[in-house]
Amino acid sequence: LKTEQKVHDAKAAKAGLLEEVIDTERQVLLWEKKIQLERETQAALDPEVGTSEIKAMEIEIHRMRLRLEGLQREQESMIVEMERGIAKREAIT
Repeated sequence: LKTEQKVHDAKAAKAGLLEEVIDTERQVLLWEKKIQLERETQAALDPEVGTSEIKAMEIEIHRMRLRLEGLQREQESMIVEMERGIAKREAIT
């Protein structure tokens, strides 16, 4: 009878410990999620993240603007040449 009581008590203690282990595992998972979220938040707020990409984009935008200015100058000179050609043709006829 005493042995049965001890077995029953041991099983109850085991069940209680199992519940505590499961609860602790849940808490650990929650903390891991919170830590990961905090890391992601810090990375998003870190001014150093993405600066190299931003700098490369700024350089590329500058190059594109210079190219656009060159093309606009070339276009203007072509228009002037066409106008001269038209004026010459009209003067001939």
